[in-house]
Amino acid sequence: MSDSLGYLLAESLENLSLEPNPNIPLPQNQQRGREVSQVRWHAIHSLRAHAGWTIRRIAQQLNIPRSTIHRLSHESQQGRFKPKKRSGRPRIVTPIIRQKLVSVATTSAHNRRLPYSSLSALIGVRMSPAVVRTALQEEGFHRRIARQKPFLTPAQKSKRFNWALEHAHWGEEEWRRVIWTDEATFNVGGAHGRIWVTRQPGEEYFEDCLVPKFKKLSLLMVWGAISGIGGRLSLVFWDKKNWGRITAQKYRDHIFFPHLLPIYRRERLFWGDPLMIMEDNTSVHNARLMEVARSMHLLHRLPWPAVSPDLNPIEEVWRRMKEEIPSLPTRPNSKEAMEDAIWSIWSQLGNAEIQAIVDSMPLRIQAVLAAQGGHTHF
Repeated sequence: MSDSLGYLLAESLENLSLEPNPNIPLPQNQQRGREVSQVRWHAIHSLRAHAGWTIRRIAQQLNIPRSTIHRLSHESQQGRFKPKKRSGRPRIVTPIIRQKLVSVATTSAHNRRLPYSSLSALIGVRMSPAVVRTALQEEGFHRRIARQKPFLTPAQKSKRFNWALEHAHWGEEEWRRVIWTDEATFNVGGAHGRIWVTRQPGEEYFEDCLVPKFKKLSLLMVWGAISGIGGRLSLVFWDKKNWGRITAQKYRDHIFFPHLLPIYRRERLFWGDPLMIMEDNTSVHNARLMEVARSMHLLHRLPWPAVSPDLNPIEEVWRRMKEEIPSLPTRPNSKEAMEDAIWSIWSQLGNAEIQAIVDSMPLRIQAVLAAQGGHTHF
């Protein structure tokens, strides 16, 4: 090494305070486990390769174990001045523990509702709720709000399955020739589902960030009919003030004769047979006087399994209409305002949109068969 280069190195080492200090004893039990920075790593390499210091001398000056100096010197000779990636602390939750968590969490409806702390206790492994949540997420399981569906007995599931099996061969054309009917209720002044607003912290009680809540909600009932070939056919508001509560006789006098029967005759005249009407299995529709009325006027009723709103396409129409109401500029807070809002949303439903909903019937049938008569996502 030239004298000029040696002089420059000596001066640099002196500025870095790397000269040996006789007052510092030789290191005996240096602190282990610390990460050696790249600056020190280069300094060690310079002292060892260029200044000619011994490993003992470098360890004394930098207070680093001799074994570490030896290892870093060897690695720096190979041109590497970056520490290897450490493996880190071994994970407590192994794949076997994750599988146990999934098995316990999905054993029953009761277990699916248990908090994370209870799940870890069931498998005998002490874990925080956050660790349990992460482990289940890695297996594709998340905490979600449970969907609400009508209760189904084994007998009802069996009937739903058999009904779907009997109509599995129906295509879109057959389903389009069904007049789908149903009743729905709308809350006047109430809210449908969760209402999300955009606000800052502290604005939660601003007038435009609130959803009005009324002590007593007024229910508005409507009856509607749609078909895949005719689109929206009829919408009737039930006049509770003059008609009272709905019964089989009042349904016949205020809905069947003035609305459903004319619709059926008109659609049958235009489209021909076969044409059927769908009515669910409420006591109003199944009453003897309604059976007589349909028989006298030759209306063909589609057999229908009990507790099957997911099979009725008009339920999807009601759902979409109810979701439109919260987005209106002004929330309807009176019966008249709600009727106007319902009429407006109903009139905007296009025939193509309704036909697409009705055309989902083959998929609904397959979903019921796949669920063995149980609930579907519709």
